[in-house]
Amino acid sequence: MKKLSVLIILLFSISCVTADPRPYDLMFRSWDWEYSIYHGNKITPQTVGHTMQLKYGNQQGNFISTYINEKVSTQNMIDNEKNKKIDKSSAILYLKNNSCLKMIVTEENNAGRTILSLETSNFINGIYSAKKDTIRHFYKTRNDL
Repeated sequence: MKKLSVLIILLFSISCVTADPRPYDLMFRSWDWEYSIYHGNKITPQTVGHTMQLKYGNQQGNFISTYINEKVSTQNMIDNEKNKKIDKSSAILYLKNNSCLKMIVTEENNAGRTILSLETSNFINGIYSAKKDTIRHFYKTRNDL
């Protein structure tokens, strides 16, 4: 009986461990801009003289904000009804101001630490199309997982 109760406790504790969120779920956090690619040119905070962050308003990701030098530059509500999840690591977020943003998140393990990277399009007016998607922005999280 003692072995059975230990086994039940062990099984219960294993079933209560939460799985790591999928990459798509990890998009909804704060990101620091590392660089952008614009017409083949690499642009960095050093070359333009300012920092930039991309942040989500709450855990549900109801709004997205851009910050330049730690000050709000833009803030837009996300239209959760129109969002399009492409696969487990990418999505197109549609905003209430009739624009959208393609996002791809990647995970990298480095010496036991998970480091997240985010690649986004520029904000695109209207419906997403690859033809309009010509600028890429690259971000890292402030805190590793």
